[in-house]
Amino acid sequence: MKFNEKLKLMREKNSYTIKQVAKAARVRVKTMEKYESGIEIPKLKTIIKIAEFYGFSTAELFQTAMTEVTEITEAMKKGADTE
Repeated sequence: MKFNEKLKLMREKNSYTIKQVAKAARVRVKTMEKYESGIEIPKLKTIIKIAEFYGFSTAELFQTAMTEVTEITEAMKKGADTE
């Protein structure tokens, strides 16, 4: 599961609004919307705040984000290699 999908699923499963999660993470609602849509990946300090809000291990949430960053980086490298 992608990081953005996990964020949205956690929010919906716990019946939180995007505004509530954004407030807990200390980011704007528009920024949280970007995280959930996959446009942006949050900084580590934001990941920690989100994990604490949901009562999850930071390691679990961070690992999901890092896996996605690695996949994006590898895809970008492959694209550069074919040019």
